[in-house]
Amino acid sequence: MIGEEWMEREDAARHLSVKVSKFNKLVRDGVLPKPSYAAGPRSPRWSRKMLDLIMQGEDTSGAAKNAVTTTATTTDEGTRANVEKILAQATRRRRSRRPIH
Repeated sequence: MIGEEWMEREDAARHLSVKVSKFNKLVRDGVLPKPSYAAGPRSPRWSRKMLDLIMQGEDTSGAAKNAVTTTATTTDEGTRANVEKILAQATRRRRSRRPIH
């Protein structure tokens, strides 16, 4: 990870508890924001703050977007519900794989 604020693709996916392929799909579908390329054209980075705001159901179209200076999409109720459902499924799968002691 390059710092507390900006995360590489793998770190951002891990932060949301999803596989990288699922993270890519969420970005491609516009559920999650596109990356910032401020670190270079081959260095996409996602804002931890922006991802957290989206997951908390905050509107990312205004001040929050400007605060983290990244490209983001506004999430609506259906999108947030879909992301929460995906993350809940990932959490259940992780828990079901844990050995019982």
